[in-house]
Amino acid sequence: MIDKSQIAETEPAWFKPLLERYREEWEAGDTRSLAEAVALCGWNGLPLPEWCVEPVIAGLELFATHGGQGRSQSPASRLKAKQDHQLRYALVELELNCADASGKRPTLVQAYAAVAERLRGQNITARTVKASHDLIKKQKQTVK
Repeated sequence: MIDKSQIAETEPAWFKPLLERYREEWEAGDTRSLAEAVALCGWNGLPLPEWCVEPVIAGLELFATHGGQGRSQSPASRLKAKQDHQLRYALVELELNCADASGKRPTLVQAYAAVAERLRGQNITARTVKASHDLIKKQKQTVK
């Protein structure tokens, strides 16, 4: 059995924040993040974090009994949602860094509204833009 106190001493500083980001992405519906966490632990010879164990076992059981059938949302749909969040975040950051003719920069609320207006054909609200911006900002802070 592996002594967990020895593991903590050998983990690189970036290891826990990266696993935490994978956990947040997994909880947001990105199944690839679970696979990345499993691979990261395997490649580094470390045990899986507790949040990984049950989903991995459930996935293996599902695969064994149904041959991989039974997904509730396609990986392509989850990837598209993740990319949409990243696009909205980038557009807000762009708005925040662009001054108007008088040199004044927009507030966050104004930036959210401006991005929602740009994306009006996608039926996006300022509240949705804010949620995407907050999500990606939190992920970026977690990795630091």
